[in-house]
Amino acid sequence: MERWHKVVERRNTAPFFDLISSGFFDENWEKLLGFRACINSFRNYNNEVAYKEREFIDGVQTMESQMKLKKPDFFISVLDTLEKRGRELVVYVRKISANPPEDKESLKAAIKEIKHLAELFSPSLSLISIVDPVIENMLREKLKGKPDEYFQSLMSPDEADETVQEAEELFGIKKMNLSGKELEKKLKDHMVKWGWLFSGRDGRNSDEQIFESIKQRYLKDSDPESAEEKMLKVRGRTEEIVKELNLDKDFIRMVKYFVYFRTHRMNLFIDATYHLNPMLESVSRAISTDSGNMYEMSFDEMISSLDGNTLLESEFEKRKRFRMLISENGKMKVIALEKPEEEKITADQVSGNIAFIGLIRGTAKIIKDTSDLNKVKDGDVLIAPMTIPEFIPAMERASAFVTDEGGITCHAAIVAREMKKPCITGTKIATKIFSDGDLVEVDAEKGIVRKI
Repeated sequence: MERWHKVVERRNTAPFFDLISSGFFDENWEKLLGFRACINSFRNYNNEVAYKEREFIDGVQTMESQMKLKKPDFFISVLDTLEKRGRELVVYVRKISANPPEDKESLKAAIKEIKHLAELFSPSLSLISIVDPVIENMLREKLKGKPDEYFQSLMSPDEADETVQEAEELFGIKKMNLSGKELEKKLKDHMVKWGWLFSGRDGRNSDEQIFESIKQRYLKDSDPESAEEKMLKVRGRTEEIVKELNLDKDFIRMVKYFVYFRTHRMNLFIDATYHLNPMLESVSRAISTDSGNMYEMSFDEMISSLDGNTLLESEFEKRKRFRMLISENGKMKVIALEKPEEEKITADQVSGNIAFIGLIRGTAKIIKDTSDLNKVKDGDVLIAPMTIPEFIPAMERASAFVTDEGGITCHAAIVAREMKKPCITGTKIATKIFSDGDLVEVDAEKGIVRKI
């Protein structure tokens, strides 16, 4: 039986999964990297997003050998190429969303172009997954015997991503001391520019939900350090460590780029997904089906439906109950299945990756989505499958973070280093064994979370 390596846990929409997986096949990897990265398969089953285990292991081993053979500038140039491709995808989707076509032939052409651009950009998703463990091991080897603060500093990005930029602009509005209609207009203008960040990974949050999220963050009392000041501090400490240990500046520059790019590349996918919605609605009208059905269709199925081969309503109903998304060699399929029984797990502690050191005791609060954020009170321990930008207000109240998924460059790890709060990532099962109200100890010196 094929074994799969879980990377995250969430139920993706079919179009989002198509966007992020269409470039996963070795011929495409070879065009980008000059060598094969071994990743050809990717699936979302029972809310688990995973690679084939053998492919993932081979991919990490391949990347480890290539990073020893090639100079850091090679990988920096790869990220530059992917960044450019990601922006091309976003620009095209935004252009289509501004005036989505209504005729079937134009819609088919638009979908084909989106699929093509996604194929070029989507290797960025799995590239980070197989690079993460490699750069962590390489960096820890160079810092052997040094305080953990050295590692934390070198793993902190020195470039502000979109989440940092948005937060700074929102605080800029707060400093204007506006009220009434003037304030509402400013916040709505802010939503037009940045609302996609809060649309959910599948782009399905409503404008009302997005505006409420922005408004709640505006009402916070915190006075954030400016992005420029924050980045200057990070760069300054990095320069001190590099000089003290005589480290390869290009290697450290590459590490920091990978850390920054992990969040940035997902932001580009989220931006594209959010702006895809007007075109999906246009497709639903053209094939006379409910707009909600579009989230259960691959791009190839949309094209086929526009050619007259529309799926039966019964198939959509089955998919909405439970389905698997699987991409192999760049071809994505949606397969309706019976929902399996949830696995019951019993344990008193978990272990994971130390993202920021410290020892904290607090009350566990399990956060599955944004509707749970108000549960987190000052001093609580936030436990989640993963964290996203919408979680920041709750993370500011929490004393520590624990996640099921993620490594040293994930969102929770980056925020933990910025906020200097203990954080353990990649526990796999923390949200399954802890419950709201449990008193837990987060030992981010040993990488253990336990009930007390």
